Amino acid sequence: MTIAAFNLRLSITTAVLLVAAPLARADTIYTNGPTNGTFSALTINNGVQTEDSFTVAATSTLTSVTFGDWVTGGDQALAIDWAIVGSEGSQTPVCSTCSGTANLLAKVYDETFSLPDITLGPGTYWLELQDELLSEGDAAYWDVNGGPSMVWNSAVGDLSDNACNVSSTGTCSNAFTIYGTVDATATPEPGSLALFGSAAAAIATQLRRRNRTSAHGGIV
Repeated sequence: MTIAAFNLRLSITTAVLLVAAPLARADTIYTNGPTNGTFSALTINNGVQTEDSFTVAATSTLTSVTFGDWVTGGDQALAIDWAIVGSEGSQTPVCSTCSGTANLLAKVYDETFSLPDITLGPGTYWLELQDELLSEGDAAYWDVNGGPSMVWNSAVGDLSDNACNVSSTGTCSNAFTIYGTVDATATPEPGSLALFGSAAAAIATQLRRRNRTSAHGGIV
């Protein structure tokens, strides 16, 4: 095989692999905005649970959650019960691995915990937090930032902006972000198509050069 033929075959193989391989990457599946830390917060322990809605635009695997966590004084956050449910006020997780107890890192405000790689299809779900455990047993709160999601609290029910002293969006919703990976196996993403286009252009150029060289008796 000549060098030119080898390069051509390599280019074709690369183009096929670029399109065929799914893109596994870290994505923000949903964000309700950053921690506010100034307006208000909703209780997530002492028998009270709070739920916030979030949307999944395409089939995705959820891997972690960051939420705005308020603790009292010098208390430290140790663990929290979480669940992903299908409707507000529901106690039924949407899958067998969609609930659990997560260890926390005793951070101020932004706490992050891992999820057990939960795959969800497109739709609206609810993140439920409750029974947060603190080192001194004080109250724990989920930061209210007035983001776009809807919120439900077991002590009150649906909440309006008046109940939480925020007015940005007419909701008491809380600060949280869900991370994971989007399933890119069904449809190539724009980035993949662009890479394929570049590879195809390179192949076409090599073919033209090969034809010209052959016509002039050069080495192929």
